[in-house]
Amino acid sequence: MSDATSANHTFAEVRIQRKGERTPSAGQNASMWRDIGVSNETVGSVGIYAAIVTTAPGSRSDVHHHRECETAIYILSGQARFRYGEGLTNSVEAEAGDFVYIPDHAVHTEDNLSETEPLVVLIARNCPGPVVVKVPEMENAWT
Repeated sequence: MSDATSANHTFAEVRIQRKGERTPSAGQNASMWRDIGVSNETVGSVGIYAAIVTTAPGSRSDVHHHRECETAIYILSGQARFRYGEGLTNSVEAEAGDFVYIPDHAVHTEDNLSETEPLVVLIARNCPGPVVVKVPEMENAWT
């Protein structure tokens, strides 16, 4: 960590994306909404992405991966099941207060386990925008 006498510093602008200034966008399906706070489009980020994602009760994401981006998910409210691995046969469940790590290129899907409450998560990635690559040939792998 550098100190105040270091020549390695900058006086760049600090940006705030206020709640009322953002427009939520559709996620990877009709039951998912993204409220993007930090991205290349919102603040000019070149290396990180952060958003709040709300998933409708009882819904499931499409099977997908995030290319070369690592993803950290913090569960704000609700419960989720993440399916992953060959044939999506592995699964883990997470609830409010849990962190979930998804490696780059890891094919997965997530389910909102509640039939009555939305799942709300904070997503952070080491890339500047929303990256979702659908894998439709695996949509029915675990059913």
